[in-house]
Amino acid sequence: MVRAESPFVFLRRQESRAAKDGVSGPGLLPAQEHGKCESGFTLLEMLVALAVFSIAALALLNLETVTVTNTSRIADRTVGQIVARNVAVEVLTDPTPPAIGAENGEEMNGGRNWQWTRVTGPSPEARILQIDIAVTDASGDRAADLTVFRFAAQ
Repeated sequence: MVRAESPFVFLRRQESRAAKDGVSGPGLLPAQEHGKCESGFTLLEMLVALAVFSIAALALLNLETVTVTNTSRIADRTVGQIVARNVAVEVLTDPTPPAIGAENGEEMNGGRNWQWTRVTGPSPEARILQIDIAVTDASGDRAADLTVFRFAAQ
């Protein structure tokens, strides 16, 4: 009568034979290295990962700085355009056309003072005046330029 063995007994016999031959475990590593197989990251791998992360973080910080600067500049230009259009509307709706020459003024808009310069001159068409409007902020930076045309008085 043949006696059936448990499959676990069969596996134990194979493991013990492999240990005698100098190999062990599912990966069949040499028996003396079996205890040294550890998982994780080396110090060098961690330093490289930290360097890559630092470069990416610095790039994002630089991008944020540029974005904030551009947003501020765009806001200034937008309010400057509004000031220039307000000056243009005043000139175009005045019943008498402006005199030829330059005129300066100041206007409060958006909680800030804006300086504007309006230069009125003749256009190529004799009956039409060309009016150039330039707006600067308090620091003197140009915020807007606008040119409009208006019929001259007959």
